[in-house]
Amino acid sequence: FPWPEQDLSDNVIKSGAGLDFFIGDENFIGKGWGTKILTSILKEMIWPKFDYCIVDPDVKNEAMIRCNEKVGFKKHKMVRARKLYD
Repeated sequence: FPWPEQDLSDNVIKSGAGLDFFIGDENFIGKGWGTKILTSILKEMIWPKFDYCIVDPDVKNEAMIRCNEKVGFKKHKMVRARKLYD
């Protein structure tokens, strides 16, 4: 469900997937698990079915941004989050 501010092409919207995951246990952060998990999800679940994948980490989550970059994601645009629910 793209936001209008994301400026995604119709092609990306129609043939893309959105992906979000969390590592909640701080003992696993900074140990390479995110890169391994993300690589596996992309290889096994995303690329066989989709041409594009969109992720939207919080701009303050530097570890997740680095993880995304390690597996090949490129920055597209910073979008200010909006409140989806009251």
